[in-house]
Parts: sequence; structure tokens; C-alpha cells
Amino acid sequence: MKLNEKIRNLRENLKLSQEELAVKVGYKDRTSIAKIEAGKIDPPRSKLIKIANALQVTPVELLGYSSEDNTKNYSRVLMRAQDELSPDDFEQIENMAKYFLDKKSKESK
Repeated sequence: MKLNEKIRNLRENLKLSQEELAVKVGYKDRTSIAKIEAGKIDPPRSKLIKIANALQVTPVELLGYSSEDNTKNYSRVLMRAQDELSPDDFEQIENMAKYFLDKKSKESK
């Protein structure tokens, strides 16, 4: 399934209008969501994350990658980062991950 179709299907399953999704994502009106769902434009990366959150999926799921593929890829990326980045840079990655996990935990309560 293409990204635009997946966004439309997830939105409809959640019974959200294009306008409601647009507001959650930070668009002024439904025009951009309509264009994304029609396949006329691709959402920018910054909006893709917000769209995924609003549709209650991860960006990886929205893009159509399987959880198993995703886990293997994340593991490879983290191992490479640990090998190639300075300890300070890697610590920043860890801190960012912890921040987002804490934020998600607070939002789900």
C-alpha cells in the first residue's frame, strides 16, 4: 500500500476528517492533507512524524516497514553510532531517546 493510501485508511479508521488531521499535524486547513492523500505531494519529514503520531502509529509503520526489519535496522544503526561517534555524541542520542520515551509515556497516561 502506498503512503498516501495508508494515511487515508488510517485516518478513516480513526474516524478523523481531513480537517481534524490537519489541525493535529499543524496545517492551517485540510488542503495539504487532501494533496497528500491524493498522492500529489509527499509530506515533509517534520510533518510525517506528526502525521504518524496523530494516526497512532510509528513513522516506521506509516512508511510500511515491518517491526522486525525496523528492530534489526535500529540495532545496526545504534551499534554503528556507538562505534563511530564520540562518547559525548552517543550520550546525546541516548538522552534524546530517553526524552521521547518519557514524553510518550506521559502522553499515554
